Amino acid sequence: MNFSQLRCFIYVVDNLSFTVAARKLDFSQSAVSKSIKELEKEVNVKLLDRSPHKLMVTAAGKYFYQIALDILKKRDSAVDYM
Repeated sequence: MNFSQLRCFIYVVDNLSFTVAARKLDFSQSAVSKSIKELEKEVNVKLLDRSPHKLMVTAAGKYFYQIALDILKKRDSAVDYM
């Protein structure tokens, strides 16, 4: 797991869209999708429910989202402190 994966996940959840997240992060949509799939594989839990017409955050994804926000907030705080 890395900060880029966490940031991708947060943007996807905030926008409920891989495409919008990719645009905002200046990544390709496939790179964002791959990042989320790798993250899910590493944590061994489904964070997002993907359907052809709708993207939904699972219960585990909602919990993980809060943790990801906290991790990135602490990381940014540490970088600012240095």
